[in-house]
Amino acid sequence: MTRKHHAHQLEQLEASLRQAGAQERKTLHMNAFDAFIAASKNPYLSFVIPTNNPSDWTPHLQTLKDAFKDHERQPRLEFMRELHPTLVPALEAFGFRLDSVAPVMTLTPDAFSQALAFTQIEYRRLYADEPEDLKAFLQGQTLAYAGDGGDALSWLPQLTAGLRAGTVLVAGVWQGGLCRGRVFKSGVLRGFTSALVSGGLVRNLIMRSSRCKRAFYGRYC
Repeated sequence: MTRKHHAHQLEQLEASLRQAGAQERKTLHMNAFDAFIAASKNPYLSFVIPTNNPSDWTPHLQTLKDAFKDHERQPRLEFMRELHPTLVPALEAFGFRLDSVAPVMTLTPDAFSQALAFTQIEYRRLYADEPEDLKAFLQGQTLAYAGDGGDALSWLPQLTAGLRAGTVLVAGVWQGGLCRGRVFKSGVLRGFTSALVSGGLVRNLIMRSSRCKRAFYGRYC
């Protein structure tokens, strides 16, 4: 896969974030950003996606900060950092903090591998008072995306808080006491539901594919 093709895939992923953000939110088009303001004050429902790469981010970040202040919201950015290499240092210099970094993987149809069938599985919903199962959920998720199993546990407090607040829903596919697959849904507004499905079989499929590419998806608050 060429660098140009890889960048195009990331642009498509970022465009899908922009399309999801525009659903049932107020959209603010700024010179360097598109901001999506939700009616709810839930900090995870309003966010910003960059639209280009200016030579100096500072005035654009100030405009962004002022716009969110006017709407009584906290500015939060979600973007593919490979597409905006100068944005990360600009955000940190402006006082933003890194909330999370997640790997993103793509799989092209021609590289698809047939997965083996699951046997003796249990599919059930998880709750905030099941910390060990939630840890297994997160560890399996990061392993499916070629992580080391421990780098996702920092998400546990956010996941637990979301489950308690009712803003996320989590379910797992269990086999032999292990969480083999998982589904995560977020958002309380109609039309804003994102899902991530991963698991051991998906990981095998991904790891056998030489065409899978890894990028990083960053959230800055």
